[in-house]
Amino acid sequence: YSSVAEAAARMQKEQPKVDAETIGHLARHALITNPDGTMRWKFDQAPRLRPPDDADGRLMDQMLSEIECPVQLFYGTASWVPMPPPDRVSLLRNLSLVTVPDVSHWLHHQARETYISELSAFLAKHHRSTSNA
Repeated sequence: YSSVAEAAARMQKEQPKVDAETIGHLARHALITNPDGTMRWKFDQAPRLRPPDDADGRLMDQMLSEIECPVQLFYGTASWVPMPPPDRVSLLRNLSLVTVPDVSHWLHHQARETYISELSAFLAKHHRSTSNA
């Protein structure tokens, strides 16, 4: 990108449900300047792919089955990321699932009030239960 504004415009096009102020903030903090003065996103594509040695997900399942703490999973019904299958979700023994309609993978930006409200309640509930132990 030649500027933060250009990158923000691209992000806004892909995320029309996210307000312009948030898009601007994300673009300003998610870009790095290349030696030639252009800009690119800071993220690394490598973590997006499951390692070939866990192609069938056995290591993922083992890891999930060992989690003992409370877990809150948010899922936007318009997400490109599929909901984990029931047999995988059931591995999380202490799971709270929040499904948010009509938002995608960026639900924490698209439905900020719902996200903050649900997460705050979850944290308050589990803070009380662990702080009294």
